Amino acid sequence: MKLFWQTQSLVTIKNFVQSLSPHVELKDGVSYGYGVWINARSCCIVKYHVMGHDLGMSFHSTYYPESGYNMAVRSNHSNGAFYVMKEIEERLHLVDT
Repeated sequence: MKLFWQTQSLVTIKNFVQSLSPHVELKDGVSYGYGVWINARSCCIVKYHVMGHDLGMSFHSTYYPESGYNMAVRSNHSNGAFYVMKEIEERLHLVDT
């Protein structure tokens, strides 16, 4: 997943841009692209992320455009990756919580 955020060589530029463009607004500041969650503030997009989980495992990958950071966390607990990602965001001050 880190490669996806770093380079567009995995998909065409057109598909990459479409994936990262908001297509459905779910609530204020939260939209959904093609397979990608998008969090925005009034001025800009603050993070793109994908996540998934199943019984006993979870995955969360995020890209922060302002800082250029991208991270991928996996866990052997159903919600573990979410909580690890939230802790990282808080400690590095990546998003307003």
